[in-house]
Amino acid sequence: MALTRRQLLGCMGLACVTGSIPNVARAAIPPVPRSILTLSREQGSFGTITTAVAYYVSPTGSDANDGLTMETPFATPNAALAFANPGEQILLQRGAIWTRELTIGAPGITLAAYGAGAAPVIDADGDANGITVDTADDVTVRDIEIRNSDEYLVKLRNCFRAAVRDCYLHHCTRTGLACNSGGGDHTINNVEIAHCGGAGSASGERNGILFLPTTTGASTVSNSYIHDCGDDGRDHGIYSLGGANMFVSNRINNINGYGIKCKVDSAGTSVLSNQLDLCRSGAVQVDNETTTVRTAVNIDHNSAYNCGQYPSGLSPYAAFWVSGYGRARLVNNISIGSEIGIQVDTNAGLTESDYNNITTTGDFGNWKGTVQATIAAWRTASGTDAHSVTGNIN
Repeated sequence: MALTRRQLLGCMGLACVTGSIPNVARAAIPPVPRSILTLSREQGSFGTITTAVAYYVSPTGSDANDGLTMETPFATPNAALAFANPGEQILLQRGAIWTRELTIGAPGITLAAYGAGAAPVIDADGDANGITVDTADDVTVRDIEIRNSDEYLVKLRNCFRAAVRDCYLHHCTRTGLACNSGGGDHTINNVEIAHCGGAGSASGERNGILFLPTTTGASTVSNSYIHDCGDDGRDHGIYSLGGANMFVSNRINNINGYGIKCKVDSAGTSVLSNQLDLCRSGAVQVDNETTTVRTAVNIDHNSAYNCGQYPSGLSPYAAFWVSGYGRARLVNNISIGSEIGIQVDTNAGLTESDYNNITTTGDFGNWKGTVQATIAAWRTASGTDAHSVTGNIN
């Protein structure tokens, strides 16, 4: 079919000609080269870039291979790490297992999976950590199962903007995922963390996720499932000691401490739309041991069920507890089944508390050391929760 000159003007790389265009055999069209032409937004001009290199890893491969194709894979992830440069990918074969701790020390590396079947496994086999990202920014770990470490399953050390997505982390002596020694602004999404904490580790270190005081920036934990972690009331689902972080739309279940605890330098953190079940100490605690007034932690639209039910003979804990010199905003939350709904210690405070639905097995709250059995008494003492409701009979 003949095309007009106007139609041909829209064809990239073709001169403006008359007449018809002959059929071109598909085989005559050369493959797209690795080096492609692209537009540079920064310079507003055209420049040449190279597509990201991917290294393949399979137990059937050899570390003497080049790793550049599925037919010539490396045998071990560490061999690929020795070759990988910033911005490149290391792809582990699905269904395979490797038993050695990995350390990623180059920025921009992506560790992910290829093929069909179950996620590839990094089994630390008692090594200190499963995967450590050490002084390397913008690293992504995706679609990997990590298990059986003596300390941390994933350790983000002195790095920024790490992303851990779609991973399953389970069985470690201490904490599932730890952010420490500086760094921050991490993204943790759609991760399952389970069975963290055990004999031989110190109390307070057996958590699902831990942000240490040296963590800065604003990290996000979202759409993740954290369960069966901790050994006593000082071990938590998420324990945040640093960074103005956001914890949103997570499910946290069967934790021996608090579902989420924000302490000291976690001022300005937001705890939004989480479901917390069977967290022994309570759903959320905000604590500040220093006298410095800090930005309130925002606790909004969370659901807590049977949290704050410590074993008989021990002091009951509240579903929502603001302790020390902590500050919190507590709005639009539901708690059912705790022994106490809200507790605010003597030097702590609420910047706002309202539109909550609190039903307890005991007293409604504890305001600065005085038990408030009913919601009416709580309103009088605290001056808050004018629109909150309760299912308590008293």
